[in-house]
Amino acid sequence: HQSWVQDVAFSPDGRLLATASADKTARLWDISEPTQPVPLASLNVHTDFVWTVAFSPDGNTLATGSYDGTVRLWDVRDARAPTNRSTIKADPRWVLDTAFSRDGRMLVTSGWDTTAHLWDVSDPDHPLPAGVISGHTDWVQGFALHPDGHTLITFSDDRTARIATIDPDALATRACADDGNRLSSAEWAAHIPALPYSGMC
Repeated sequence: HQSWVQDVAFSPDGRLLATASADKTARLWDISEPTQPVPLASLNVHTDFVWTVAFSPDGNTLATGSYDGTVRLWDVRDARAPTNRSTIKADPRWVLDTAFSRDGRMLVTSGWDTTAHLWDVSDPDHPLPAGVISGHTDWVQGFALHPDGHTLITFSDDRTARIATIDPDALATRACADDGNRLSSAEWAAHIPALPYSGMC
């Protein structure tokens, strides 16, 4: 890299390493022989610092998050010739962290806009917004997904960490218990415009 390395991630099988750098690139390395790492590819499409990298649990997809506000999803099955499957506009300014859920169907991103975003990436070619975790008053520097897959802990420059439930069934049960918690069709359209309205209850 031509500038500092900000993040690294191993593929699930431990044979690939992804690196993210302030030189605006992410790189893939073959580390099957750790004493002799082999450079495989440089991902050069971001227009600002690449701040975070994460592999999907099956190792087929790499997510790169950047100060250009985007997350790119890459098909890395051929690590010498990765292809950009899709681009997610994940933050108005900076993406600071990203990770896949254990089943690989959801991607979480966090950043400058004081929130964490959930994305349905079950089809990596057509990611969809799946929710927003709010409550912080400053940048969300990062997060941790609980092994149960239903809990997200976010941490922020506002000096707090927050625990959120992201289990759809638990959230629906809680919302349906009180009519005041239910989204009207107008609220749904305002906050989740990419998905068709569902009454949920």
